[in-house]
Amino acid sequence: MPGAAPHDDLRTRSRVAGDALVSRARTEALLEGVPLPATKRDLERHLERAGGREAARAVRDLPDRRYATIDEVGEALAPVQPSWAAPRRVPGPESDLPPGGAGYAG
Repeated sequence: MPGAAPHDDLRTRSRVAGDALVSRARTEALLEGVPLPATKRDLERHLERAGGREAARAVRDLPDRRYATIDEVGEALAPVQPSWAAPRRVPGPESDLPPGGAGYAG
């Protein structure tokens, strides 16, 4: 965009991310009182009865499974937790004999 400030794109991205978090927070608030664990369809029905049609539409796009907590639903809607892969540990060769000699291993 000619003449646009260089930070406009960043501001737009922040607003989109912020909207996702607001939507997540609103959905979690509307889900208070839903019996858990709940299927995706159970969550949709609860949200529709609670007046959260937008939230029900967002939940409709989630994977079809049972959700044990409201936080699980929120994380599926807008992840905020880091997803660190556990480092794979490969055993190395032994550096010496086991302590206690032959009686330890036998």
